[in-house]
Amino acid sequence: MEIKLQLLKHCNESKIQRREEQRFRSRMGLGDYGSSMCCWYHKRITYLRGWCCSCGSTSELFVSYNLNYILITYGIIAGSGLGLCATPPLVVIGYFFHLKRGLALAVVVSGAGFGMFIAGPILQALINQYGLPGAFLVLGAISSNQIVIGTLMRPSDLENKHKNDLKRKRDIDILTSKSNNNISYNLKNLLHFDILSDKSFMFCSIQYLLWNVPFSILLLHLTNYAVLQGSSKENAALLITYIGISSVFGRIITGLSVGHNGLDPVMLNFGFNGIVGLLTILFPLYSGTFQGQTVFTILFGLYSGGLTTMINPLCMELIGVSKLSSGIGTMYFIGGVGYIIGPPIAGILVDNGGTYEDSFILCGVLFLLAAVFTLILNNWRIHTKEVVVVSLENLKRSYI
Repeated sequence: MEIKLQLLKHCNESKIQRREEQRFRSRMGLGDYGSSMCCWYHKRITYLRGWCCSCGSTSELFVSYNLNYILITYGIIAGSGLGLCATPPLVVIGYFFHLKRGLALAVVVSGAGFGMFIAGPILQALINQYGLPGAFLVLGAISSNQIVIGTLMRPSDLENKHKNDLKRKRDIDILTSKSNNNISYNLKNLLHFDILSDKSFMFCSIQYLLWNVPFSILLLHLTNYAVLQGSSKENAALLITYIGISSVFGRIITGLSVGHNGLDPVMLNFGFNGIVGLLTILFPLYSGTFQGQTVFTILFGLYSGGLTTMINPLCMELIGVSKLSSGIGTMYFIGGVGYIIGPPIAGILVDNGGTYEDSFILCGVLFLLAAVFTLILNNWRIHTKEVVVVSLENLKRSYI
């Protein structure tokens, strides 16, 4: 947000909006490609390649600084790097943890909410001290710490077992002439295209699309609506901060709730969508005061933080750990589509005589519709019986 404000001082707003759309489209669209790389190679390699894109393209802006270059580097290349970095951490959790998977998930996903909270003050301090080009250089230096994180993503015994079994099956099928095309066989079995025919997973992906649409609309319209309701611009900006703070707690609580012998992730996801939907539909009724707006943002951040945490548990529950990377990448891609089309839908609504209240009601209806799709997927749900037998002992036996 701070970077956007600085760019707005020198550039056209529509171009800045296009830069943000390119960055998010690259980030979410590359989630599917990141899952493919996780299947073909390894989580470590995928993560480090993503770091090369994000760190290098951000640091280069210190040398060559103009808007068109920003659209390519920070908008597309850095966004693509973040897309490659998004999938491996969630997949690694599925392979390394079983009994304490919920705790591990809570720690990992809470970092995103905490980053939303501290990013604004840190970026503003960097811009004040070094200017925008210098801030880009420091951001590139900060992101270089991802090298250490990536090298720690060592292969687990379970992951090696899955890949060895797949290779053995491929060799047997080739010898018995079940596959005449080695490349197509590898694509089919490594990328797990069969998950697209899994009805429960596809309904899960549709609900993920449905709630990402209103999520993007809310983040876009919330501050403007708060100002129209009488709040100051400073207080309206605080609402986004409140969402980030409460999101941290929502992610931690949700992660702890869906661990071994924990709550059913499907029903928990249904509850989150239903509660957020009701909160959003009723928001215009109590949005007249800043106190009411604060209550909404805290509750919205708490429960929406839980929704963003559910990707890993839902994929583990519906398709199992062996197809986890493909499932997460597919959901990231579908969710990115929803996030991109949300603001245009809201814009069309407002341009055709609608109000902000109408857009919030639309958001609530979409959240409730996502809850309905979550409930429907139970009709085709098959509980996975795959047991993970590895633990942190893998780290002790791994090489540096």
